[in-house]
Amino acid sequence: MLMGECQLESVNIAPDQLLAAIEEVAGVVMAKPEFNESGHLIQLHVIAGTERNPKQIVRDIESVCRTRFDLEIDHRVVSVAQIEGEDEGDFFISRLYPQKIEFSTSGSVLEARVHLASTDGSEYSGSAKGPAAAANKIRLVALATLEAIKEYLHGFVELILDDVHKFNIGSYESVLVGLTLVTAKGDENLVGSAIVHADLSEAVIKAVLDAVNRRVALLVAS
Repeated sequence: MLMGECQLESVNIAPDQLLAAIEEVAGVVMAKPEFNESGHLIQLHVIAGTERNPKQIVRDIESVCRTRFDLEIDHRVVSVAQIEGEDEGDFFISRLYPQKIEFSTSGSVLEARVHLASTDGSEYSGSAKGPAAAANKIRLVALATLEAIKEYLHGFVELILDDVHKFNIGSYESVLVGLTLVTAKGDENLVGSAIVHADLSEAVIKAVLDAVNRRVALLVAS
């Protein structure tokens, strides 16, 4: 067993029992475990609100597992993504910001890689490849941004890019992005926009974040 791993079978715990206990921890909205082929818990992804410090949430998860199941979970396997919300199921991502974007070209294929930063210093990245046509560049940036957001949310929701457009309004250029949020509750259309100040690609990233920030429903199947 590698350092940081724990095996549920060794202490006779069903995964659903573990999840139920973790989701009782104050501030935890949802949890999603990741196991390797040997049945070892190698990562525990947690979606939590913003009312509590992530480190305290991790400590409480460790404590619950220790006292209720006699199970030691290394804090290094627990990752916490924080979201804001007023009502159960309606949450808003407010802690991701554009950090940098990179482009690379191989023949006629362009790859866009977007890096987002959270307020705790963590970095989330996503990439997308496609034809190196000028008209396709902003779409690749939007797709790469969605992949970075999905990494932040640990796959709890699915986000699909419907379209991305740049347009002029008044005397300035803007970007409009349309997305579909897919959950067990059904599909929901999201729209975001951003003004182009100095860099078009950065505006695309901000427009995607604006769309997702508006509403992320997390009532998905466990």
